[in-house]
Amino acid sequence: MKKIYLLLLALVFLQCSEEKKDYSFMNPEEWEELDQKKIEIPFGHGSKESIKYNSGIVVDAVSTVASTAGLQVLMNGGNAMDAALSTALTSISLQGGAAVSYAGFINVMYYDNETGKTHTMNGGFNTVKAETDPLTIDYDKPGRTVLVPGFMKGVESAHEKFGSIPFEALFVPAIYFSENGIPFPVHLKEILEETKGNFSSEDTKKLFKSENGEWIKQGELFKQTQLAETLKNIAEQGADYMYKGNWAKNFVKLVRDKGGQITLEDLSNYDVLWSAPLTTDYNGYKVNVMAMPNTGGINTIEALNILSNLDFNSSQPYYESAESFFKLTRASNVAHLMGTGINYISTDSIQKQMTFPNMGFNHSSRITQTNAKAISDVILSKEWEENMTRNIENKGTHGGHSDAVIVVDDNGNVATLLFTINTYGWGRNGIFVDGISIPDAAVYQKHHLVNIKPGERIPEATTPIIVMQNGKPFLVSNAIANGVHEVTLKNLIGILNYELNPFEAVSKPDFGVPKYMLDIEEIEVKENEKQYAVFGNTVREGSFETTVLDSINELGQPIYQIKRNNYGNYSGLWIGVKIDPIEKTLEGTTPNPIFGGVKGY
Repeated sequence: MKKIYLLLLALVFLQCSEEKKDYSFMNPEEWEELDQKKIEIPFGHGSKESIKYNSGIVVDAVSTVASTAGLQVLMNGGNAMDAALSTALTSISLQGGAAVSYAGFINVMYYDNETGKTHTMNGGFNTVKAETDPLTIDYDKPGRTVLVPGFMKGVESAHEKFGSIPFEALFVPAIYFSENGIPFPVHLKEILEETKGNFSSEDTKKLFKSENGEWIKQGELFKQTQLAETLKNIAEQGADYMYKGNWAKNFVKLVRDKGGQITLEDLSNYDVLWSAPLTTDYNGYKVNVMAMPNTGGINTIEALNILSNLDFNSSQPYYESAESFFKLTRASNVAHLMGTGINYISTDSIQKQMTFPNMGFNHSSRITQTNAKAISDVILSKEWEENMTRNIENKGTHGGHSDAVIVVDDNGNVATLLFTINTYGWGRNGIFVDGISIPDAAVYQKHHLVNIKPGERIPEATTPIIVMQNGKPFLVSNAIANGVHEVTLKNLIGILNYELNPFEAVSKPDFGVPKYMLDIEEIEVKENEKQYAVFGNTVREGSFETTVLDSINELGQPIYQIKRNNYGNYSGLWIGVKIDPIEKTLEGTTPNPIFGGVKGY
């Protein structure tokens, strides 16, 4: 009798296992929400207004089709984490690994409604343990440009901790689009024209060539068959396939053949970092940001604390008042002066102490109100920035390219993630491993590498944020592109100070990264301008009233107007979801009408 009972149990288990294998709801061919024509332009159809839903919402900063993948998860029993991860996996496939990569990095924030706790996960790059001379990293040995990736380990860890549907189901849309192909979009064609000369191996070139041996043309079916097989293996075997299995072995061999020093131990020892968020109180809200080694959260808290000490809450809107705009830009620029902005710079330490005699410069000090008070006491003087920037040195270059996702489910769970290749267009090293693009991010991070031990996690300045009101999520924020710090502050201010909805906040004038990140020929330099005052901010030409710009210049903060077609290089792209507990609505927006997608129900 016992044997029969055990046999029945085994049969039930097998039947349940087979049922779990049915992920047809994740197959794009079954999606009622997916307009097949939109696959031809996966980077379009952004929001032209704030879009409201009542139960669940998915926002992707880049891809409408990827956000549809997340929506399918929510509508078929998955939670916010499941939907966010599947959206990210799908987005990378749709982007062909050009702007985001399965060998990139990922940062996650998650609010678990059941426990009322917010969690942060850092899945950033590790440096290679055997790389002891990072300042000499260059393309003469392309393998040295490679770092230890965190993305896939982060996806698995986040799913293990908070996911609710099977791991394999997350991959179904990404595998589908890789295997069946999409019409090669115009933006990838443009990137390919710029980067195909870096593809040194014939195997890499074949990924972007038609059967007749010619480079793929816009609109031709773009299939990533190698990538599809790799994703199937990861879905079945887990992240270990990339960190200990066959992919790891192929990765290490190819990178070492190209002059790199990465080892299987570098991969197998990699792990993500879970921690509680850093927090600050601002204008009646509790702002949760990423913990170290992320520096973007520190930059945000520091700036908000400074603004609080400058009585910014009672100021007129920054887009109407030169005084408010002056305070906002000064508070924003401190992050760059501390060397933790999106682009690495070095400020003389003695100069720092002379400028801020009552301030500590370690990360824990920078998020205190004591530090904010010390900064606010001197930051508005005309001489402050002049003195601070006299001995500044711009040492960095920035890799660029990323994507961000926000999801809120009908149980009140919230996920937001940032993932990136941290380079331009598949990277200049031209390395692919089994269909996965390999970033050359070490070139852009080498000045950070000098300040950490070999094998350690590299700090970075991304800005995922969850803002709380009365103990519940009120605003979810994330940003990509060069001006992540500036656009995050601008939109937080718009919503938390001026009570704008997300689209209204996005629509107000931006201010971009400081002048030091610009090519000098793009700026009209006045004859009497002091050349060391490098922290004049940038704005899109015509976005601010002339009277505001003239007045802020008189206050001592140079502002440079950049032509509209160039300004995108220096601005940020922001997504946000506002959660209204009274109206029971989820209100989301993408950066502008061109990028991204907002889906919900």
